[in-house]
Amino acid sequence: MSNIKKKIIEYLHAYFIIVILFAFSIAILKAIEFVNLFIYEDFNSWRVLGKALIYYWIVYSVFVTTLFPLYALLHIISKKTANITLSIIYGMLCLCEISLSVYASQSGTLLDSEIIIRPLYESLLTIKNTVNIYLIAFLFVLALSTFTILCLYLQKKVKAKKSITILLWIIILVSSFFIFKVNTLKIANAKPSVAYFSINKTCYCLHSCFDYIRSEKINFTDANAVIPVNRKHIHAFLADNPKRNIIDTLYPLERRDNIPNVLGAYFNESKTAPNVVIIVVESLGRDWFRSEYDDVCYMPFLDSLSRHGLYWKNCLTTSSRSYGAVPAITGSLPHGLKGFQFGNMPDHNSLLSVLKNTGYQTQAFYNGLFYFDCIAEYLIEQHIDYMSPFYQDYEKQSDKTKGSFWGYHDEFLFRKTIDVLTTNQNRKPQCNLIVSLTTHDELDLNNPYFKKTYEKAKTIANGAKGSTKKIHERSIARNAGFVYVDQCLKEFFKAYAKRPDFNNTIFVITGDHSCGNRNKNFLSAYHVPLIIWSPLLKSPEEFPALITHNDITPSLLALLKHTYHLPLPKTVHYISDGLNTSNTFETKSKMLFLKYSRRIDDFLYNEYIYHNTGEVYRLNENLDMLPEASSTIKAQLASKFDFYKYINHYVYNNNKLSQSPIYMKDKTHILKTIVRSDSIVCQTPENRNHEWPQYYLLEPFVIPNKTEKWNKIKITLNADIKFLDQLEQDEYMDLYFGCTGDNMKYPTFYTDKIVKFITSEVFEVNRWEKLNISKTFQVSNATQINCFVYIYYPRWRESNSAIVKNIQIKVEGIK
Repeated sequence: MSNIKKKIIEYLHAYFIIVILFAFSIAILKAIEFVNLFIYEDFNSWRVLGKALIYYWIVYSVFVTTLFPLYALLHIISKKTANITLSIIYGMLCLCEISLSVYASQSGTLLDSEIIIRPLYESLLTIKNTVNIYLIAFLFVLALSTFTILCLYLQKKVKAKKSITILLWIIILVSSFFIFKVNTLKIANAKPSVAYFSINKTCYCLHSCFDYIRSEKINFTDANAVIPVNRKHIHAFLADNPKRNIIDTLYPLERRDNIPNVLGAYFNESKTAPNVVIIVVESLGRDWFRSEYDDVCYMPFLDSLSRHGLYWKNCLTTSSRSYGAVPAITGSLPHGLKGFQFGNMPDHNSLLSVLKNTGYQTQAFYNGLFYFDCIAEYLIEQHIDYMSPFYQDYEKQSDKTKGSFWGYHDEFLFRKTIDVLTTNQNRKPQCNLIVSLTTHDELDLNNPYFKKTYEKAKTIANGAKGSTKKIHERSIARNAGFVYVDQCLKEFFKAYAKRPDFNNTIFVITGDHSCGNRNKNFLSAYHVPLIIWSPLLKSPEEFPALITHNDITPSLLALLKHTYHLPLPKTVHYISDGLNTSNTFETKSKMLFLKYSRRIDDFLYNEYIYHNTGEVYRLNENLDMLPEASSTIKAQLASKFDFYKYINHYVYNNNKLSQSPIYMKDKTHILKTIVRSDSIVCQTPENRNHEWPQYYLLEPFVIPNKTEKWNKIKITLNADIKFLDQLEQDEYMDLYFGCTGDNMKYPTFYTDKIVKFITSEVFEVNRWEKLNISKTFQVSNATQINCFVYIYYPRWRESNSAIVKNIQIKVEGIK
């Protein structure tokens, strides 16, 4: 018995040295983090520090207790192996905490389950753009080596008393039980930057990942299921919007058009309806030219445009990624379950469809693939006249320095857009949507096109003063992208100014989401500028009011209706009632945010931000998030969040958005139906060099089109699918829909990650999920059409597999 006791004490003592060094390392990290916080934030320092130390000690105790059995097991095999292994594990935990702390400091948010939802290469790119990845790699190797060597050295030199070792272990064991009282996912009653300090970032990230993987389905489980009418929620929503003249309560968003013409006071009238040009710039945050932190400006042309136009410095996107931008900007439309264009879109109107109906020519220009984020499907629903085939043109080019993986660089996008506009000139007014993409990634500095741009960005960064200089110098390649797109915009406007209709054109410029050098809180990823500029403007104006992308279309259409006398529909169904032109800071917007994980957890309601954990923040004119302590306000917002989220799902799933869409659902004719009783096992090959298989759900078949003259072909797939390994939102197998033929209008195929079309909000491994997807192709000029559907793997990953069964496919023709 005495030998066993002696062994246990020996294990505890050896382990004691490692955990003390771990605690010392974390203490140094928290001290540095606290000093940095103390310099920049005003807060009750002792209260926050005390809470942080308690939280960290509890989490620390859990790590220590959890890892001890592993140490004891390894110690039996080899003392040296146990010491080295645990030293490496604790060293990595230290490095994780340091990296996540730096990420939180620079990005303004905690890294959560997005790390497993997003593909690894994209997460690494985000981290690389946020922190100096080479410095982190160096520190990683240095810290691991130092930690391991120190542990081995101190275990030989330090001899702690048996009583101290036992006492420390009793404290650790007791403390670890308090983890059930500490919710590391709950943001404390403080500013986000202060709250993040008190949270253990590693524990938060792990907890968030496990919560995402294991989370249960909530009320809205099926993107296609009819949602029962909840009159309590509907009446609560209508009572919350009393000025809306609702026609039918079963269509709670559709009302008579009484949206005020707030833009009319700033515009001169013209004899003909003006052109509308909407430019959506990839990752355009406000700080690239009108920063609240310093006077550094990477986009002088856009800065000048904002000072000579109507400028809203506080505009929010509806999502933190690109997929939410176009439906919100051009339609003020609800998210549905996973984004408006990712399901069976309900009947609706948009800026594009309304203007086309009044005689406008509608066109979309993009240097990438329109099937990305299902934008093609959305545009086809608007009966758009033209979608640019620029990506296909780029693919044929031998000179790949003109573009990247995504497609042409922006200068070629704008140049080719001008060429098309010149070629397609007619007497119709135009509504043109232009979406850029070069600033999605850092500029390739090996590309000769960007050498001057890089030098210019470097000069601008060197001109920064004080502590911000290092921040600017850290991301020269990223900054250079916005110098570049600013030059592209300048050249585009210079070329457009030569057109005879230039003086009768309204330009709208905003970002699809934000990506800046410094992010201070949750809203930073959504914070973009909005500029409306036109030769028709009477005078420039800057508005401090908070607005959202959903406000743009209602106000543009109100302007065109009242100032330029366009005959528009008598009813509207927009999320918003238009832009706020108050000359003081205020916010009247109500909007649900759609996260990258395709979940709706956050809600903007007037001046408040509500999170579904129950935390509430009040916004000020700098969009700082100030904690709201009132339990009454929290309860009210929790209730409002529930019924606003219900309305979002109800109108989408039940097709209750509009009773009077301009373009009704197309009348279809069934050309082919397939019901398969077999199951298909889809699996990656054993190695990378193996030929990757295509698992056909619909074998290629031909549809003659010489006599029938179909205008569109629609392919609908319903199936059950079970994933047999870990899921990641954007790094799994793809569904490929093809519809090829001679003289086809672009696009002729669609491909996207299969998990985006699972009908449940939360999906899990080893559970049958419903799969539903429809794709529509324009085939009016084709004489023979070839259709097919298959699953394939665009990127090899070991042991990816899934089973598909109950496959039902319907191919329909539309005239």
